[in-house]
Amino acid sequence: MAFARYVFPIILAATKSSEIAPAFYGLERPALEYELPPLWYTFDELEPYIDEATAKTHYFEFHAKYIDEVNNALKRWRRNTIKGKHASRLSIIDILRNVSHVPPKYRKDFKNYGSGFVNHNLYW
Repeated sequence: MAFARYVFPIILAATKSSEIAPAFYGLERPALEYELPPLWYTFDELEPYIDEATAKTHYFEFHAKYIDEVNNALKRWRRNTIKGKHASRLSIIDILRNVSHVPPKYRKDFKNYGSGFVNHNLYW
């Protein structure tokens, strides 16, 4: 989590420009549901820096869990509040950039899982 505290603000600041880094392509647009990004390489191609088993674990378990939790938080927010309809027009980057405006009962999910989701997009 310490990594996210230091790197994530830098990432958000970088996304304020009109250009978006390839790792974040699509995250600046609103989505009803987010998905695992397709990879343009195989998991074993990251070796010797990251072994195949670790890469698969991060992709299929950690990254997938972050995406599932973000999608669940978005669904609950949209379903349970009138203002949640506004969430349909926000990208995950917009939500995280303005997380103080997210209703408190969903804020922790976006801080924890939203930042993990975006950071794992950078990871890949």
